[in-house]
Amino acid sequence: MSEERASRTLCAWTEVELRAGVGFDCRTPMELRYDTADPCVVGLAFWLPGDARVRWNVSRDLLREGLERPVGEGDVRVCPVEPGQSGAPVDDDGGEGAGGFDGADTGAYGRAVCVVLRSPADEFALVVKVAALEPFLMRTGLLVPFGEEFSEAGVGLELERWLGPGDVRPA
Repeated sequence: MSEERASRTLCAWTEVELRAGVGFDCRTPMELRYDTADPCVVGLAFWLPGDARVRWNVSRDLLREGLERPVGEGDVRVCPVEPGQSGAPVDDDGGEGAGGFDGADTGAYGRAVCVVLRSPADEFALVVKVAALEPFLMRTGLLVPFGEEFSEAGVGLELERWLGPGDVRPA
């Protein structure tokens, strides 16, 4: 008989500072969502003025590494920001990220992380409190330990789910 690995979801809410374009910033709620069915991903959802919801899937490892040092390239970049420190990750071409986030006052947030999200149409910088992000990431590690996202047992269960019942465990 096959083992059934039930998917578990973890959800948390926090307030973030949203920057989009030069001179546009506001505070907005953001949902952090983690599902053990996709153990490498943290879903971020935040709201733009006028109730437009924006969703992004971000690497769990990238968020965790971004607590300590600048990481990422291209569409998603993460870097730590100390209170009063300028904070946007620098573009590959040397420019500022997210419409001039660099130099923003983060004093009200204490230690924070700047998450820069880019698409062909938009660019956003989210300033997220470390006090909200770090415990959330720690809880995801209790559900699926870091580095064990693709354990042999998990791979076998995933194969069985796709291929049907039977003995498809890795040797």
